[in-house]
Amino acid sequence: MNNVLSILALITGLFFFANNSSAQSSDCAGIVNGTAMTDECGICQQAYIYNFITHAVVFVDNANEAEAGANEIVVFPNDPSNPYWGASCEVPGCVYPEALNYNEAATKDDFSCYFTENPCPSDLNFDGITGTQDLLMFLVEFGLSCN
Repeated sequence: MNNVLSILALITGLFFFANNSSAQSSDCAGIVNGTAMTDECGICQQAYIYNFITHAVVFVDNANEAEAGANEIVVFPNDPSNPYWGASCEVPGCVYPEALNYNEAATKDDFSCYFTENPCPSDLNFDGITGTQDLLMFLVEFGLSCN
């Protein structure tokens, strides 16, 4: 019986502690209980109030406490419509669609592309024939430095 009471007291204490804990955490901007988040570029992004008439942006420390006025919305850091989220980073990768390891998300060529051997090297657009488009693709690049 004493063991059962001890276990009940322990569970009650743990429940009380978990629900009444005053532990506070800081977001990436150092704001206690703030809503800032780090994007995929490693940049700390804050929520903001956006006025869709004047296009004014006012950054806020805690979006949960922000109050939008007339003609305003609160935009959370990782909202899909937030143009700041991930905007400051370059994504290295293969930027050539014809490459085997093409990365659609890449914004900066890191020279990692690799291609299959083309049985027809003059077929620059890989459509199976050497035609006018291939010649135009060549002429666009003609005379450019390879550095």
